[in-house]
Amino acid sequence: MNDSYGVILKNWRKQRRYSQLQLSVESGISSRHLSFLETGRSMPSKDTVIKLGNFLKIPKREINRMLSVSGYAPVFQDSEHPSNTVDMSPVLFAMDTLLANHMPLPALVLNRDWDVVKANPAAINIMTKLGFANTPNLIESFILDDPNRSSVINWGETASVLLSRITYEIDLAGGSERLIQLKNALSEKLQRDNLSQEIDYNQAALSTTFQLDNHRLTYFSLVTQMGAVLDTTTSEYKVELMFPSNEETKHFHYEGH
Repeated sequence: MNDSYGVILKNWRKQRRYSQLQLSVESGISSRHLSFLETGRSMPSKDTVIKLGNFLKIPKREINRMLSVSGYAPVFQDSEHPSNTVDMSPVLFAMDTLLANHMPLPALVLNRDWDVVKANPAAINIMTKLGFANTPNLIESFILDDPNRSSVINWGETASVLLSRITYEIDLAGGSERLIQLKNALSEKLQRDNLSQEIDYNQAALSTTFQLDNHRLTYFSLVTQMGAVLDTTTSEYKVELMFPSNEETKHFHYEGH
């Protein structure tokens, strides 16, 4: 596998559906220089790596890699790395505030591989009743779940929408090896078990329905990205805010359950 700067840049340019000429016009870098960068005839300056990375909306983790292969030190720190010196408390406070303020409705924070990083009590309660609490990864929870005995009523539809979201994220941000493996495993399960993948478009928003005890609860989600955060790991987090799709679900939460 060729991990040269030129190859990485070319892949991202094509992923974003830019021709060299279009990228040249919009970024202000000559098409001749772009061609030389992609073929390896020229090496980029540090500013050029960052400029093109930001212009193409390349993930911060990937911009760091492009800097490294070009001989420069990474510019974005990683809160999971021991050398990190950035105070992440304002960002963590923001996430905690979003989760707390969303009560009594469920909300959770997912990392780029869909591991549950944080969850409010309402989300923890639902995940526990679904049997998902012991599996920290939301995709893996679906892969291990038995659709015929699941508390997710519209399992096939929900898993299909989930697969579409994962595929979109991989196309947009590249995706880790683990996320790609999870995506393939979920896709294989849908195909192997011949599960219904029909999506009901006669609704206000794509929703998931759970059977919890005697209650049939239906939710749709709004997702908040952390793209403004400069830390590589935290910038990949997403906050999933779940909202009731019907009056029964709203009543369940606001009546103190």
